[in-house]
Amino acid sequence: MDERLSNSFGSLQPDEAVPMSVGTPPDGRAGWPNFGHPANLEERAERDVVMPTGTCTGWNEPKGFGFVRLDGPRSADLFVHRTNLRGSALWLEQGQRVEFEVGLDNRTGKQQALNVRLI
Repeated sequence: MDERLSNSFGSLQPDEAVPMSVGTPPDGRAGWPNFGHPANLEERAERDVVMPTGTCTGWNEPKGFGFVRLDGPRSADLFVHRTNLRGSALWLEQGQRVEFEVGLDNRTGKQQALNVRLI
């Protein structure tokens, strides 16, 4: 008799551990086990995240920074440094549309645009 155990995730030897990752269910209980499905949780998380968008309101090339205005009713100008540009962008031009993450500047404690990409 085959001693392998089968389930919807494949088959295991009786002494083999069940592959498991930790996720968060819809009701928000942290630490809820996700038994390896979907196979690539990080890829799914990136695909499901909606990034804030905005427009570049100005760029100071010699100093390597500028500002982007967040779209929406809570629009605000956020600082962006050249080191936070991603993809092919080496600088921004006024009026360019971008997507980004919002984070805090450790030095000033103010919000800033991180991982800025052209759209």
